[in-house]
Formats: sequence, structure tokens, C-alpha cells
Amino acid sequence: MKYNSLKKLTLLYSIGSFTSKIFNFGLVFILTYFYTKEEIGEYDIVMTVFTLGLPIISLQLSDAVLRWVIEDKSSINLISVFSNVLIIQLCNIAITGLFFCVVNYFFNYQYFILLFTLISLNSLLVFFQQFLRGQKKNEIYILSSIVYSVIFSLIAVFGVVYFDFKINDLLLSNIFSSLLLILILFFVGDFSSFFNYRKINLEFSKKLTLYSINLIPNAISWWLIVSANRFVISYYLGNASNGLFSIAFKFPTIIMLVIQTFQLAWQEKAMDCYESKNRDEYFSSVLKKYIVVLLILSIVFLLFNKLLIRNLVSVNFYEAWKYTSILLLGVIFSSISSFIGSIFLSLKQTKSIFHSSFIGGLLSIIFSLILIPEYGLYGAALSLVIGFFVVMILRLNKVLKLTKIIVPYKLLLELFFLYLIIMKLEFIHFDFIFFIRIAIFSIYLVVRRKFFIQNFLVNYEK
Repeated sequence: MKYNSLKKLTLLYSIGSFTSKIFNFGLVFILTYFYTKEEIGEYDIVMTVFTLGLPIISLQLSDAVLRWVIEDKSSINLISVFSNVLIIQLCNIAITGLFFCVVNYFFNYQYFILLFTLISLNSLLVFFQQFLRGQKKNEIYILSSIVYSVIFSLIAVFGVVYFDFKINDLLLSNIFSSLLLILILFFVGDFSSFFNYRKINLEFSKKLTLYSINLIPNAISWWLIVSANRFVISYYLGNASNGLFSIAFKFPTIIMLVIQTFQLAWQEKAMDCYESKNRDEYFSSVLKKYIVVLLILSIVFLLFNKLLIRNLVSVNFYEAWKYTSILLLGVIFSSISSFIGSIFLSLKQTKSIFHSSFIGGLLSIIFSLILIPEYGLYGAALSLVIGFFVVMILRLNKVLKLTKIIVPYKLLLELFFLYLIIMKLEFIHFDFIFFIRIAIFSIYLVVRRKFFIQNFLVNYEK
């Protein structure tokens, strides 16, 4: 069996992901100069509601699309998958729309119409993108992400700087960008040729839905870990604290951005080679390299944490540095969990993904309610770390039962201990502490140089 190169896929996704995310990060950092902490906090809450609503309205069908299209790219299967998923998606948008209209009648949420419109459009957009990705039309998939980010960011920045755009205007800008990209993809991808109402099949629709439906609780559980504490922060500490926390979390997501470019490629690769005889050996090799790159990048970022925040955001948000090192620890655990999650997807073990995420999400909420009133934003950061750590442990334990993957625990603990030392030193106020931290990290690299040479001067694939 001939496989696509993991390194080439990673490079390809890196180009698209970095370009689009640079615009997104740039927008957030610019907002800190024009919005107060309270306004940033309110906008963060709105987008938190968005991330909760997306899996409910999309049914996570985009994951089923990717899985079935990668497995069989015949025209019959493509038409069948596209036709069934499109109908399911449109029906669910209509049903959930009616339901949430009734709910909103009693709560009268001011952003309801705009948010629901944005979520509905994004559910279709992600579906279209994953359908293209499954067909290995990666260039179009990547270009679409770039175009979307560029259009939205430029409109938003121009509007905020020159026309005093508020949250409603940002949502409208996002809606316009999403709708425009959907229309572009519909014609570029020639999607009309893939729809045939005769191929709509109830049994096949059930099969697709059952696969993806286990991923809905997983997405919601992931939301509980990452985003639900924003409501707890706003309730106990106010929108200003939530605005500060959202900026603090933006910086660790820079590492997540780097890792996600690999994750996109890894998800495809894991699905492609899940039946290979050397599968577990290959998975073990990639996991070892993945952990090293993840921890080394995180430590490098941690070394320049204060410097980045000082130069990229308004001085009003500088104290966010206090929480980024803790949040970055959560990103590390999250990234390892996502790596294992891709293996579960390749094995079609979506229940394993849900179970771990649900437990982690539940614990994260419980600890948020306990720690935030007592320890403020430190408690919020710690509750997020606890949630991701539990998910990682549960997934590692489960994957060892399903496969013969070798987890490099010794290496993981070694790098984790180094990270904790660098993190602890960040809170010591001493003129030369920055250079001391650099020296400690450099000494480690020199001592372990043979390991890095042996493991990173070889190809990902044997």
C-alpha cells in the first residue's frame, strides 16, 4: 500500500494553518488596543457560545465525511456521502433552529440570530472543506481556510479601527466571510455534481450519524474543559477578568496552532495506515518524536513568554503572563490527547474519545467551581490543566489496550520536569533570571544532543 508522506502533509497544512492563524491572532491582539477588558470578555463569551453550538448543529458529521471519503473515493461513494450528509445537515439546522427560537423566546439573548446564522453557515463550511480534504484536494482545502481568515480579519480590523465596530459588527463580518466562502467552494468543488436525491438512504444516514454522534458529547466535553470556565470566571470575577484570561489563553494556543498543523496531517495518515502490519511500530515512532517536539517548542515559548506579551498586546493585558505558563501545560496534555484521539478515529473507536473527554470535562467544571472563587484566574488555569491531564491519562490507558503502541514515559517525565523548572523560575524576580533559564535549557540540549541527532536525522517513515 502506498502512503502519502506525513512530512509533506504536515508542510502543506502548515502553510495554510500558519497563514490563516496569523490573521486571527493579529485580530485579537489589535482588539486589545481598541476594546476594554470588559468588551474582550464579552466577545469571548459570545465565541464560547459559538464553540458550544457548532457540534450540536453540525452533528460532527464532517468527521464522518472525512472518514468515509478517505476510505472510498469512488464516484458512487462520494455522491452517496455528500447527498446523505447534506440532507441530514440541512434538516438538523431547521430542527435546531426551531428549538432554539423557542428557547430564546424566554431568554431573549441579544446575539441569538447572528450566532445561530454563523453556526449554521460554519457547519456547512466545515462539511464542504472536509469533503474536499477527504478527496485529497488539500490545496483547495488549505486555500479556503486562508481566504476565510484573510477576508474576515481585514473587514474586522478595518471596521474596528475606522468605524468603531462592536460585537454585532464582528459577527456580521464573520457571517459575510463564511457565506462568501461557502459559495466559492460550492462552485470550485463542483458540489452540485455530487448531489443525487436517489442516493439518499436511511440506513446509510444512520450509519454516518451513529459514527459522528459519539463525537458530539466529545466536542461538548472538550468545550467543558476549554471554555465552560469562562462563564464561571465572569460570574465570580467579572467580564474584565474573563477578558484577561482569554488573552492569556491565546498565547499558549500559538503552540496549539503549530501542533494542529501536524494533527491535520496525522489524522489522515492514521486513517490511511490503520490496517498496516507495521502500524503500531509506526505509531510508536511518531508519538516519540511528537512528544519531544511538543515539549521542546513549549519550553522555547515559555522562555520568551513575557517578552511576547509585552510587545504584542496592550499594556492593560500584560499581567496575562502570570497564567500562560500554567495554561501552556494544559495545551501540552491536550495535544497528546488529540494525538491519541486520531488513533481512536482510525480504529473507529469514537466511544473511547467520548468517555475520556466527558470525565475530563466534568472534573474541569467541578474544579472550576471550587478553585476560581478561592484562587481567581490561577484556579481557572489549574482546573483546565486538571481536565486535560485526566483526558490524556485515560486515553493513554485505553490505547495501550487496543494496540501495542510503546509510550515513552521516561522521556515524557524528563521533559516535563525540565518544563516545570523553567516555569518555576519565571516567577522569580531577578535581573538575570532570563539568562539563567536560557542556560539551563541550553545545557539540557547539549547533554542530550546524541538523542536528538539519532532521532531527528531520520525520516518519519521507514
